[in-house]
Amino acid sequence: MPQSVQVEAPQPTDPPTDAPAQQQTTPGLEPENPMPAAPVPIPVPVLVDTPAPVATPAPVPVATPAPAGVDVTALMMAAHNQKRAQHLNTPPVTWSADLAVAAQAWASQ
Repeated sequence: MPQSVQVEAPQPTDPPTDAPAQQQTTPGLEPENPMPAAPVPIPVPVLVDTPAPVATPAPVPVATPAPAGVDVTALMMAAHNQKRAQHLNTPPVTWSADLAVAAQAWASQ
């Protein structure tokens, strides 16, 4: 026959209570807050429907005809040769009527 052993349950020193435990305070000091502070809300950006910017077209330059009696070719060559003169060993360009006719024929194809 098995032997039975009788064991006594330990007795608690403080009786259990449903009330929260009282914290001891030092006179003149505030008791610590046992509960953590509520989280600080983080502001959330609000998206607002705004119209997309509309691209404005760049102004188109308008070609104006040269005044009567002005040789535009000579003016362009003079301006070009002024820039060429700023470089060493760069002779001025001269107009070639034969080259102008050939270039216009090629461009008109």
